[in-house]
Amino acid sequence: MTDAPQGAALTAANATIAAKEPATEPAPFDPAIIDALRKLDYGKLLLLAPRDDTTGGLLALLNAAHTSILISIYGFTIAAAADILIAKHQAGVKVRILFDHTQACGPTEKAQVARLAAAGVPHWIGTSPKAGQILHSKVCVVDGELAESGSWNYSLSGSKQANTWVLEKSPDAAAKLTAFIEDLIGWVAQHEPQYQMQGAPA
Repeated sequence: MTDAPQGAALTAANATIAAKEPATEPAPFDPAIIDALRKLDYGKLLLLAPRDDTTGGLLALLNAAHTSILISIYGFTIAAAADILIAKHQAGVKVRILFDHTQACGPTEKAQVARLAAAGVPHWIGTSPKAGQILHSKVCVVDGELAESGSWNYSLSGSKQANTWVLEKSPDAAAKLTAFIEDLIGWVAQHEPQYQMQGAPA
């Protein structure tokens, strides 16, 4: 337990750190970066939250999808991302999303999952195959060639934390992530029907 003098020292230290933090928001992510990455045989982009615009990076990536979006995500609360996924689904892009059960039941994320379900976006909710652990992945594959990963959850709070967001133009990485996510979806669909919301595929 922290005694009073130590607690006061920590409070003063935290105040000093806060005073040193930049007051400005990160520069907006340029969607043209996604187009430039596509043209490479292989390319890699690293964003570091909170100094970089990870939210803008994700939204640009989803907007850039032409044929498919495949996601496994632990925390998902960004309404603008749900808007894009719904629009892409309605435009004929193949959208498939896997959510973690513990987070999908939370009030903030549940609202976004419900919106996706109401729009008919294929999605699943579940746990990890081993011992019912959480689905802690934060990964996305777009058009079978752009592979996104890292520690950043799809949330505004995640953008304020120290997190990484990695985007690769790599058919190999995309194929590995696709197999990984599809295996998880198959397991959840078979073993955890109790977690599925109305509108989710069987």
